[in-house]
Amino acid sequence: MGQRVRVTEYDPRWRLDYEKEKELIAGILGEEMVSIHHIGSTAVEGLKAKPVIDILPVVRDLEAVDALNRRFEAAGYECMGEFGIKGRRYYRKGGEERTHQIHIFAAANGKEIRRHLAFRDYLRSHPKVRREYGALKEALAAAHPDDIGAYCDGKEAFVKETEQKAIRWRRESLSKEELAAAVIDALRWEYPGAACTLDYNQAWKLLVSVRLAAQCTDARVNVVVEDLYARFPDVHSLACADVDEIEKIVKPCGLGHSKARDISACMKVLESQYGGRVPDDFDELLKLPGVGRKSANLIMGDVFGKPAIVTDTHCIRLVNRMGLVDGIKEPKKVEMALWKIVPPEEGSDFCHRLVYHGRDVCTARTKPYCDRCCVSDLCAKNGVQE
Repeated sequence: MGQRVRVTEYDPRWRLDYEKEKELIAGILGEEMVSIHHIGSTAVEGLKAKPVIDILPVVRDLEAVDALNRRFEAAGYECMGEFGIKGRRYYRKGGEERTHQIHIFAAANGKEIRRHLAFRDYLRSHPKVRREYGALKEALAAAHPDDIGAYCDGKEAFVKETEQKAIRWRRESLSKEELAAAVIDALRWEYPGAACTLDYNQAWKLLVSVRLAAQCTDARVNVVVEDLYARFPDVHSLACADVDEIEKIVKPCGLGHSKARDISACMKVLESQYGGRVPDDFDELLKLPGVGRKSANLIMGDVFGKPAIVTDTHCIRLVNRMGLVDGIKEPKKVEMALWKIVPPEEGSDFCHRLVYHGRDVCTARTKPYCDRCCVSDLCAKNGVQE
């Protein structure tokens, strides 16, 4: 005898059942739990449903959850592993008279989490769709009272279509600030260790590298500066160096003469006006030869840990594509627009993560890899051809 299919009118006690089980689950997961949500039909007031409480805990690490299986079993749950959905841990309680289902996802799996929440919230906000879904489930339960597989198959097309509408509705309903917060959170989990990809161990070296990085890859810059610093190991020696000598070394980075000239002039100013130290003031940084807003922001954020937004080519391309800004290409205007929606403490790391994402997934020279993008459900996909 398999699980019997029974669809009933919405019961307000389902919310209380969720709250009770939520405390139990939180006690088992402890500090591993990031958040927890009531999902599925019993989370939607007014929706006819099978009386099964679906719960979605978000955790830091799924492997740590696996180590807690005995505690879930002691609480009456069966531990089913992924059970058909990659990156999930599924637990169920009640046997053939199912009462609860737990769907645990790691916080890094934001798309899957947002999918469930969008579907729930869409049904909560759209009475007509909610009634249609309830009627469909009621009819399927009457037609297949002893066949849960046929019941699920019968509503699959409706669920998939509604999910797509829900994901689009959720994205379009977000303000710029809410969209930025969601993207920042998703990229934080996707690229937890993102940092500046230019190698440096002193502030003046980052000044040099960021100038060389104009129209050149960071990887090449990191190679070239090894020879530059071997020849000129400090601000004083580089300030005293002949521009032609600098140019010979940095030529592989392109624009060798102008970059060598700016580096030389910048080091001279650092030595004569700042005692060889890089100033920690944004406006003072802008006075240095060859230092623009992008470079100054990078120094402020990475060296001094102050609020910064670095609008490099990856940043400009991605924030336009995602819909965080609308058709703005001028770096300063993009920076000013982002300051309005990105929390100051998030700016520097957010921009570094955009670089990683822009190189690996949301590429410029090929069609972006939306199928493996952690924010594809949030992205407006401006300029992306289907």
